[in-house]
Amino acid sequence: GLLDNAPAVIFVQRYEAGVLTFEFCSASLYRLLGWTLKDLQDNSFASFIHPEDRDLYYDRTRTLLQTGYASSRYRVRDRQHTWHWLLDEAKLLRDAQGSPVEVVGLLMDVTEATQASEKVRKSEECYRILVEDSPAIICRYLPDLTLTFANRPMIEALGLGEAPLEGIDLGQFLLPEDRQVV
Repeated sequence: GLLDNAPAVIFVQRYEAGVLTFEFCSASLYRLLGWTLKDLQDNSFASFIHPEDRDLYYDRTRTLLQTGYASSRYRVRDRQHTWHWLLDEAKLLRDAQGSPVEVVGLLMDVTEATQASEKVRKSEECYRILVEDSPAIICRYLPDLTLTFANRPMIEALGLGEAPLEGIDLGQFLLPEDRQVV
């Protein structure tokens, strides 16, 4: 009951002849994706994974078999053909001789967090492009006039070239009477 009500899908994959096959999935698999254990056993798991993310899954499996642990994020299709971002955390268990036996892991739906992160990334990229490509002089500085950021027009106007910005005192570019106002 505890496993079936977990917010993540708990799974066990058997390792046999170089192939991982699902042996167990908690009931949360059906609640999350609409799939059953039989669906996963009758089809290659890769067929449920977004085509652009299959290499991520294959890399996850290689890492898992090499190191014994893997963590990966990829999209999986649900029964209604909606894509979910899943965080896959898996541990490989070996027998006494060191041969792979099975994988125990969990799949957590991280769709909302991934989409929010992507929105922030796109917003930051738009801001960066806006600031960097602006013909206006844009800069950021501390109260003591130490420059912390300057866009290309600002750098060119001050004649700084490729010099590092860290520690540049903007006060050196101001007239003494203007420094008093600041």
